[in-house]
Amino acid sequence: MTQGRSIRLFLVDGSPNGLPTAEILNIRIEPEDRSLIDRAAEEAILDQAIPSGTPEAYQAFLEQLDLPPKPS
Repeated sequence: MTQGRSIRLFLVDGSPNGLPTAEILNIRIEPEDRSLIDRAAEEAILDQAIPSGTPEAYQAFLEQLDLPPKPS
């Protein structure tokens, strides 16, 4: 094994009370493995949509969600 780099992973999971819990995992990995992990993390982050707006816009959004479905 060649000289690898150290990486610190933060593992986040839901606990029974619904709050996230976190653990830290320190491992030594090869640079190509680090690149693979970085790409996977980037894709996971990009797949998440984080809406933002005013409280009024959020309330209007919630009201739209509460409307009955339109007939098809």
